[in-house]
Amino acid sequence: MARALVTGATGFIGSHLVDALCARGDEVTCLARPTSTLNDISQHDVQVVTGDINDNGNLTAAVKNVDVVYHLAGTITALSRSEMMGVNATGAGNMASVCASQANPPVFVLV
Repeated sequence: MARALVTGATGFIGSHLVDALCARGDEVTCLARPTSTLNDISQHDVQVVTGDINDNGNLTAAVKNVDVVYHLAGTITALSRSEMMGVNATGAGNMASVCASQANPPVFVLV
């Protein structure tokens, strides 16, 4: 049993990953924006940390004591290239940096 953090857990792929992790008995934490709909993960006993991929304070709290981070958070629609890169590139970099800064860094899986 692993302690896993899933970013993007409320999306299509992320919610299916949460299903699979819970089915195998992992302890799952999900990072979700305050505006996210939790319907697809609500049937599971998961911890939800409310936050944003660009807020390192929330990321640090979410990553604490996890064995593996599955990073699926991203956007497929944006009004500008900078908005797209701010979520998809900068957000992934933020998560990787927070993971690397832990005393016992989790495995980081970028999807």
